[in-house]
Amino acid sequence: MKHKFIHLILILVLVLSFPSVAMAQEGGPTVDRFSNRDLPSSIESLKLESPVELFGRVRTEEAIRRADVVVFMFDVLEKVTEVDKRIAAAIEEEKKPCALVLNKYDLVPPGHEPEEFARYLTRALPLLRYAPISMISARKGERVWEVIDVCMELHAQAGARVSTPELNRALRAAVEARTPSGRRGRIARIYYATQKGGRPPRFIVFVNDPAAFAPDYVRYLEDKMRQFLPFREVPLRLELRARRKK
Repeated sequence: MKHKFIHLILILVLVLSFPSVAMAQEGGPTVDRFSNRDLPSSIESLKLESPVELFGRVRTEEAIRRADVVVFMFDVLEKVTEVDKRIAAAIEEEKKPCALVLNKYDLVPPGHEPEEFARYLTRALPLLRYAPISMISARKGERVWEVIDVCMELHAQAGARVSTPELNRALRAAVEARTPSGRRGRIARIYYATQKGGRPPRFIVFVNDPAAFAPDYVRYLEDKMRQFLPFREVPLRLELRARRKK
């Protein structure tokens, strides 16, 4: 079924070839750079014997690095594997926008709703908890366009910029909701933040001492930035930096 999906994606690439050239010139995404065709075949390779597994892992990591948006596809009737979790970790480490795609939604047994499987996927892959989930039937060609639309939206989110006042209002709201408790006897103070780039959205948060902030609090800030700013479904890169003393 993954090969059927790839075939449909390639047809869409041909359909979109002329618009994609214009978008590339304007700095937008080209559809053929989404790693739809690379990643699923790499996932299959990872599940084979050890020498092939090594090749598949390297190929998968390279596909993730090159992608503007990663399409990570699952069979709705199968459990998430340890290999899937390692791939999710690689996607998060590279801070790539990711569309989670559940294939064969039309084969969900009676008495079950497709949303149950979506909730299971979110629990099984907490590192990608922010990633949108689409349900398709590659065999029937249903909802494939939805995946393309999701990819384009994720690419736009990853390249979005916010003003410094808007960013700091969101930061203050996050700190007011949960103040940092400090770490190892050190007091944690947050001063202000600036955005330093996109794809992925990168923020510098100026603090008194980066070592005073626990990793879980940094993750909390990332989640709040996604909640309050137009980055709801994409990964963020948050860097804590000590403010220079005057």
